[in-house]
Amino acid sequence: MKMAGYSFETEDGKTRYKQQDFMNALLSAQGIVLTPPKTARGVGRQLSYKTSVMKNGNATVGKAYFEKAAASPGDSFTIEVSDKKIVLKPIK
Repeated sequence: MKMAGYSFETEDGKTRYKQQDFMNALLSAQGIVLTPPKTARGVGRQLSYKTSVMKNGNATVGKAYFEKAAASPGDSFTIEVSDKKIVLKPIK
């Protein structure tokens, strides 16, 4: 690992190894990638497309979903309920 550049010296002179980086490089050389790709916003977390009803009966829809739908602050939506579905439709 040291010859491949996956080590560094600490302030007290000890050699430390970047084992995770080394193993990822080995896997990558074999075409195996374990880390998920970053999203357009630079965040690795993906949208789950799920929410839960809280004890008070409310459910939260996060900002990222509205950004994905190109909604802006102040936009209004109609709420349609049928067959155990809730659908938000933008008011134009």
